[in-house]
Parts: sequence; C-alpha cells; structure tokens
Amino acid sequence: MRTRMAAWTALLVGMGWVAGAAPCTIQHEDLDQDGEAEIILANRYLRVELATGVPPAAPEPAQAAKRSGWFRRSPAAPEAPPVPAKYGKRFAWGGWIHNIEFVPSGRRWFTNKVFGQETWNGIPEEFEETVKMAELEDGSFACLKVGIGTAIGHGICLRGSLKDVQYVPWTVATAVLADGTGVVTFTQTVDTAYGYGYVYTKEIRLEPDSSELVVKRTLANTGQKAIHTFFYTHGFWGQADNGHDAGCWSTVPLQNLAGPAGAVDTTLCRVADLTPTGYWGPLAADEIAEPWYASGYGPSREVFVSTFSERLAWMRIWTHAETYSCEPFLLLDIEPGESKTWTFTRAAVQGLDGASASGPGAVLDLGGPEAEWFQASLATYRPFENIRVQLRIRPVGAEQDLVEQNLVLDKCGPDWPARIRIERSRLPDGPCEVRLTATHGDAVLLDTFRLLEPRTAGLPPAWLGVADDRRAVVFADVSRDNGAIKHSAGSRFWAFALERAGFQPVVLPVSEGMRDDALVDAGVVVLSGPLRMGSGLIHRLTEYVQQGGGLVVTGPVDFRSFELSDLLPATVALAEINVQAGAPRDGTREFLDAPGQRYQLRAVAEHPALRGIPFHPATRQGIARLQVIAPRPGAQTLVAYATPGGLEPQVSSPALVVGDYGQGRVALFASPVYWGSPPSWTIWSRLGEYHQQFLGQLAQWAGGLDEKEPGQ
Repeated sequence: MRTRMAAWTALLVGMGWVAGAAPCTIQHEDLDQDGEAEIILANRYLRVELATGVPPAAPEPAQAAKRSGWFRRSPAAPEAPPVPAKYGKRFAWGGWIHNIEFVPSGRRWFTNKVFGQETWNGIPEEFEETVKMAELEDGSFACLKVGIGTAIGHGICLRGSLKDVQYVPWTVATAVLADGTGVVTFTQTVDTAYGYGYVYTKEIRLEPDSSELVVKRTLANTGQKAIHTFFYTHGFWGQADNGHDAGCWSTVPLQNLAGPAGAVDTTLCRVADLTPTGYWGPLAADEIAEPWYASGYGPSREVFVSTFSERLAWMRIWTHAETYSCEPFLLLDIEPGESKTWTFTRAAVQGLDGASASGPGAVLDLGGPEAEWFQASLATYRPFENIRVQLRIRPVGAEQDLVEQNLVLDKCGPDWPARIRIERSRLPDGPCEVRLTATHGDAVLLDTFRLLEPRTAGLPPAWLGVADDRRAVVFADVSRDNGAIKHSAGSRFWAFALERAGFQPVVLPVSEGMRDDALVDAGVVVLSGPLRMGSGLIHRLTEYVQQGGGLVVTGPVDFRSFELSDLLPATVALAEINVQAGAPRDGTREFLDAPGQRYQLRAVAEHPALRGIPFHPATRQGIARLQVIAPRPGAQTLVAYATPGGLEPQVSSPALVVGDYGQGRVALFASPVYWGSPPSWTIWSRLGEYHQQFLGQLAQWAGGLDEKEPGQ
C-alpha cells in the first residue's frame, strides 16, 4: 500500500519572480578603511567582498594593534614591496573572500565580533606546504610559498618561521559578461632563480539570479622543477551576532567505515564556546563520504553549502570561542609544464533546518522538526518553475518501493524551499532507503540516495534533555578566580555534555568536595581526572552511591586514592600509555597518516549508555592517552581499546567498565575525556557530537535515567 502524501510549494514573496534577471554588479569600496579599495561582486542573492591583492600601506603601531582582532599579532615591518598587514607570511591575499552576505536576510556568514567590534576574517586560503627550493649556507632554505611569493625559512619552513618574505603582487581583472555574469580574475606570476615558477589564477564568478558563488583556481607550473604542496581554505565561520552561539551548526557527510557505501551520516553538530579548550582534529579521506559540507544558523533556518570538485585528502575542523572552521585540504603534485584546476562553490539558502544532501543546483534537508511528519525540503540555488521531483522510499532489504511519487513543483528558489511531507506513522519502523532526484529541463539539480530511520530522522537524538535539570556535580583539578571557576579542558567538556543531556552542571575544585552542600540533590557525580583525593571525600562518595547515587570517573585515575575502597569497578592501572608524537604538524603531509597515530574505541557489549553511538570500526575517536586497567570481578566491560595497524604497543584492554554499588551505579572510563596530551585531540566526529553524546549518556545511565525518554 502506498503512503498517503501531501506536497506543496510556496510562492515567493518580496522581490517576486522575474522573467529576466538583473545583471551582477561590480563595485569598489574601502571596507576595512586601510587605504585600498575592496571589490564587491553582487546580485540579488549574494554580496561578496573580495580583497584586491594590493598591499595597503603599513599601519601605524597603534592602529595595527586595534585592527589585529583576536589573533593579537603585530604586523611585520614594511618590506619592498610591502607585505599585506594581515597574515603576510601565510594566506594568499589576492581574491581573499572577506565576507559573503545572503541579501534576502542580510546574514553575513563570516562575521564575528571581538570586544563588540566586527572582525573581518572571511575565507582566507593557503598553500600550507612550503616548497624548499635550495638550502643556503647558514642551513636555512630559500622557499617558494604559493600565493605569497618567496621567503627564507628554517626546519620544515612553516609559515611562522618564514623571514625575508618577498611578496609578489597580483593582477586583477573585472568584467560583467553579456549574460550578466560577474567575473573577477586574480593572477599571480612568480619566477625564481632556483628553477621554480608558477602562474596562479583564481576566477570568481557569480551568475545573475543565483545564490551560488563559483571559484575556479588553476596552478600552472612554469618552472623546471616539480611543485609539491597542498591547498586549503580556512573559513572563519561566525553566524550569530557575536561569533557563534547555540543556534549554529555544521555538518560534513561522513561514511560509515564499517557499513554500506550509502550509509552517509549528515548529523548536525552544534557549535559552542568551549574555552579554554575546543574540538580540533582531522577527518581522513576515507571518512568523507561526499565532497561538500554545510553550516547553518537554526533560528533563521539558513544554510550555507560548500562544494568541491575534487576528492579531498583530508579535512581539519576546529572550534574557538568566537568562530570555528571546516578546512578542506587538496594535495597538489604538479610536474613542470603541467597545471591543476579545481573548483570550490559556495551557496546560501534559507528555509531549511539542516543539510542531508547536496547537488549541483540544490540542497536537500530530510527529516523536519515535526514529530508526526517526515519532511523532504528542497532549496535550489536559483529560482525555478516546474521542477520535476521523483521520490522513492523502501525498507532496507525490500524489493519494492513503499513510496513512489513523481511531483512537479511549481516554484522553488534560494529563499523559499519546496517541501514534501509524509506521515511518519506510514513509514517503516526500521531503516529505509530514500532516493530523491530533482531536475529542471535537462539539468539535474540533485540526485541522492540515503539510508535513514524515518521515525526519528531530523528529530533530536533521544538522549538530549532527559535529565530534567537534575544537578550534576563535576569535581576536577580546577581553581577559582574571584569566585568563578577557571575551567580545565576536561571540566569544560563535561559541563557542556551534561548541559546537553539535561543536567544542571556544577563544577567544583576537588578540594571543595567536603563542603556540606557539595553533594546535596546531586543526580550524578563526575570525577574528571587526573585527581588526588583524600579518604574523607572517598568515604562521602561511597555513601552517596550506596544510597542510590550515580558516579562517573574518567582517567587517568590515581588508584592510590582508592586503595582502601572497593567503590570503583576496576582495581588497578597496569600501565599508562601516552602517544608522544601522535599529532600531525601543520604544514606537512603527516595528516595523511593521522588515523594511524591514535587508539580507537570498540564497543564489546550492548548497553543503554552506548545506544545510538558509533564506535570503531564505524568511526574513529583518536585517543592518545590511556590506562590499561584490571576490571573488578562482577564489573561489565562495555568498551575496549582498538589499535590501528602499525601503532605500538598493541592494546585491546577494557576502556569503559561499569558496575552496581549498593543501590547506585559507577562507571569508569580509563582515558581523559579530552583524549589525552600531547596534544589535546577530541574530535569524534565532526564537532564532537558523538563525544558529547557518549559523556551525556554515560551520566544518564549512572544517574538511573537510561530508560527515560524526553518529556517523561
């Protein structure tokens, strides 16, 4: 029986539909007031601000300090020709996209504020691997820095060590073509005495009536020696009024490494300020299912999609108090006389709650916010009429479609999507396959296949919010500054995860554990190691758990504190392992081998604390610091360590053990929640969504909330 379905499209309002789109405009304006005008490329959907590549005059010291933003770097001394005041040793200056505004809403996607003032960071780009052209007599190297020019460097010649930078200027050409397309072309030509040379061209194109910006880059090797480097864009995302806030999200389509090829994960990741720490880490090429990612702002239902023409070598993702970044990396090995061309596109739409799939002309959101309705929302990058959509849904393993619908959407555009709704009760309980194709004439706007759970797709995971504001106490090695807690990395991660799980987290220095009110009304207690605790606190915690309380302990654990206690579900740490050299250095291809430099986690039992969380081999965690523990008789091992091939020593010991104690529950995770040091690397999996879920569910289980659903 086919599912009853409702489908509709919305009429555009405001500017309306026009038969002929107005041509793009190209203007010049000194936006940052540095004495050099920037280029503004615009149509009715996008306003793109571009740096020209012409270095401004060296600023006065006081002005430089005021404009340096959150990087707090002093500008380099003037050179001849002068180096740009912003990141002169690092990012390619010509054609730097300083901001993109979605005109219908006025959202400036790459704005964040420091001390109440907008910082203009945008999407700089870098050829991070410096080319060593020749070793000099003093042991330094003459270096080629694509997008900058030449310099003298030391060691691996990373950007920070570069001296005597010779900045090579850019040529800029602007044109509005006969069809109204605006084109800005930046070209940099470099020749050296060491046999290296290149021509780097960047064409930035905006068509009329389109919310998609196309950036095509070509690097031609005009020298006699090969150029080995890698390119990446470094977007400073800032979506709320002050950097980012709880309404901001991001997603990268990830492949389930242990599942079928169609098992693409586009979970939305909430962005948050985790100062003094943050999420940082690489996603390997085999983890990236499709070459795109999306960011969005929930309150206004806006989405920004970035798409790449090439398979990426890796992505690097990090968060900061005021911004965050998703950085796609592309390896470039170009022989003399050869060239490499690649294209990145950026597109903005409004009216979606997420991004489940991306195509050449549209973005799709599957799920929807309503509990009773499954929704497929389609936003196109230009206004269209009469879009044909074919939607098919079938249970996994079935041979016949449960839903087969062919629709003609009257109208759809960047600022008002079309929606297809299906009653969730009519869809199968188990996993199903969703196939959706959208075409306009002969053009395919989107063609996607997804596996999903239709009853829960698009809804918040069940673990969110079930703690109902119960008090959660986190004891950590932290201090106070005028009464306020100065967080550690571990305490910050715990506070954020507990808040998401519905608790009211209270972080206390472990020295305050003997306060009379420390454990009052505590729904769960967390010990975020490493900690040394006195026998008095151990005794209080023992009584608390015996009477029905929940305790979660995260490593590294000092078992000497528990020598006279049987509270923990483990008795001793047999060894401690710290991967000292397990982080790739910036400016190197060590990121290609990053997955083999960390231990992983594999689930060895089904348990409420692990429900819905993917572990190795489906995903990678990246743990550098761990303890080999001996579980106590009667304790249950839920998660064990897994060792990538080539990493020594091989470890497969328990990582997470749990047990009952009196009327309460205790869980012990034998690594720090920030995965260890050096350096801190806690990504699992994009912006830490599964890391947060793991901690939240562990606390919910310990507190006896594992069978509770949201709203109960």
